[in-house]
Amino acid sequence: MKRLTYTYICMFCMLTAFPAMVSADTKPEIAASTKAEYEYITDGNKLFNQKRYAQAEEMYRKALEASPNSDAAKYNLAAALMHQTVYANGNTDSKPIDEAKGIFTHVAQSGNDKTLAEKAAYNLGNISFLEKNYAGAVDAYKNALRKNPNNEQARQNLMLALKELEKQNQNQNQNQNQDQDQEQNKDKDKNQDQNQNQNNQDQNNQDQQNNKNQQQQQDKSQQQQSHQGGISDRNAEKILNTMEKEEAMTRKRVEGEKSKEKNAGIRMTDKPW
Repeated sequence: MKRLTYTYICMFCMLTAFPAMVSADTKPEIAASTKAEYEYITDGNKLFNQKRYAQAEEMYRKALEASPNSDAAKYNLAAALMHQTVYANGNTDSKPIDEAKGIFTHVAQSGNDKTLAEKAAYNLGNISFLEKNYAGAVDAYKNALRKNPNNEQARQNLMLALKELEKQNQNQNQNQNQDQDQEQNKDKDKNQDQNQNQNNQDQNNQDQQNNKNQQQQQDKSQQQQSHQGGISDRNAEKILNTMEKEEAMTRKRVEGEKSKEKNAGIRMTDKPW
């Protein structure tokens, strides 16, 4: 069966966020095994070259209905899906691109056509690059080069992917270090707060103990003063009354003794002089 090749090169010029451009190779292929498959693929390729990717997708699906094992129909269907999403608006978060990746993966791993297997691996690298999955892009480009060491586009894109992967790893390490520093600062602040709270608590406890000791010392001093000479008003009154009673008794006893002495000095007689 005659093999027709249609050239279609799409550069990633619309993705200004990337520092470098990745070459793409998503041209449709035709290697039909049945007449119906051949016609559907031919019509799909015409639509593809007219950038009518949705209509081309329909033709490739019909080709697969006619020949479910057609690597050319599978590859072209994935290319059409890829152009409807990634190349149209840069969107890699959609069901069409997931289907395209699944088809490219199948063709790259299990396809009977080595050329299509190489191109499928190459385009898997392109999709991974767009998704900023640079590690995946590196693996895919290496796979394409293993299938065809002369694929210069895959080699150039591999170099770009390696550079972006290195930058990505550096950024991740830097972010990780920043996160670690932030966590350490948080732990440091937390420890400082805990230490400050503990210090405040210790100071409060010390103040309370000092106040308690001071109060006990004051109570002790008052008790000592009381034992050393402090007399209450009631006790003073009792002592004064006792002293007055003792003094009265002493005075009475002295007067009695004086009276006896006086009486003893006078001689009594019943006779006249």
